[in-house]
Amino acid sequence: MLIEKTSIRARYCETDQMGHVNNGVYPNWFEVGRTELFRQLKMPYSEFEKKGFFMPIVELHVKFIFPAFYDEIVTVTTMIKELPLTRVVVFYEIHNEKEKLLVTGETTQVFLDAKTMRPTRIPDFLREDMIRFFAN
Repeated sequence: MLIEKTSIRARYCETDQMGHVNNGVYPNWFEVGRTELFRQLKMPYSEFEKKGFFMPIVELHVKFIFPAFYDEIVTVTTMIKELPLTRVVVFYEIHNEKEKLLVTGETTQVFLDAKTMRPTRIPDFLREDMIRFFAN
């Protein structure tokens, strides 16, 4: 399994009048976690695109359990549980500083060839970088 933990401080502009983080912010936080996970692989998304691939999201699921509040530091735990083939499912958990579970979610992304804009298998360079996390 591939796991990355990223801390984020909830900004005022991300909250509503009650001080709760707006529901639409959590998918952005998922993206922050996913970006850092791929950076851990030494494959930032910008490099992935330079190599001729895209990874658009085709599904997004979010379960709201408890709100995050203004100025709280939350931890986004981002996980890939299975070695991808043509799509990658990424799981997320967001906890507050007291380790209370706030949100869970998942995204499904497909690998696209940037030239043809057609789905493709996971690029060999990415598969080679990821396989060590799925040796079992």
